[in-house]
Amino acid sequence: MIATNPELGKFIKKFIGAEEFLRGTQRWTIWITNDKADEAMQSQFIRERVQKVADIRAKSKRTATKKLKKFPYRFGEIRYTGEKSILVPEVSSENREYMTIGFVDNDTVISNRAFSINKGELWLFAIISSRLHMIWTKAVTGRLKTDINYSSTIVYNNFPIPQLTDVQKKNLALKAQDVLFKRENHTEMTLAVMYDPDKMPEDLRKAHHELDLTVDRLYRYKPYENNEERLSDLFALYEKMTAHKKEKSNA
Repeated sequence: MIATNPELGKFIKKFIGAEEFLRGTQRWTIWITNDKADEAMQSQFIRERVQKVADIRAKSKRTATKKLKKFPYRFGEIRYTGEKSILVPEVSSENREYMTIGFVDNDTVISNRAFSINKGELWLFAIISSRLHMIWTKAVTGRLKTDINYSSTIVYNNFPIPQLTDVQKKNLALKAQDVLFKRENHTEMTLAVMYDPDKMPEDLRKAHHELDLTVDRLYRYKPYENNEERLSDLFALYEKMTAHKKEKSNA
């Protein structure tokens, strides 16, 4: 479409969910905003695609979907913000030691098979990429068969993070950058393979280990001996934070 009509390139965006992100496959979508609908409909290619959407929505037994027939050029759920985001897969293998997350640019639409953290910063990437966060995730989240079914409400919103200083955030950001740089050393591998515990490259494993030590020190300076100690500190901080919120709401 772009080869024959270059001016239509502005209506094409990358479309990515957990599968595409982890396997390195590429998908694309037509993205049309209300103010550009008339212009987009000048293209026969786009008109035909949009008409197919209208036909499918008209046949749906779901009332909400039928109503969307009036705007067949629009997604049913508007998830795209036009901002650089952190992508967190909705479903991940229970065998992975880390949540395999990454940044996507502001020209990417994230599907309903992944979560997005808009304007996500490097220090936050470091925390979610840590072993500590994975331990918390495995302890509190639901499961899809045996795989991890990530949750924005149960896992992400409830994950206890102590008050961070600017210096701590800077140190976390440096560790996050190192992980991302090490990934670039292995572009021949998909992220699914790269984060297979039996196949993870040693330089990436070392970068994650250094990141883990930095995140652990946010919670206590003495090194942890096991994951039970980590969970104990996480739940203790969680209880402290929820108690504080309760006190504020009752005030």
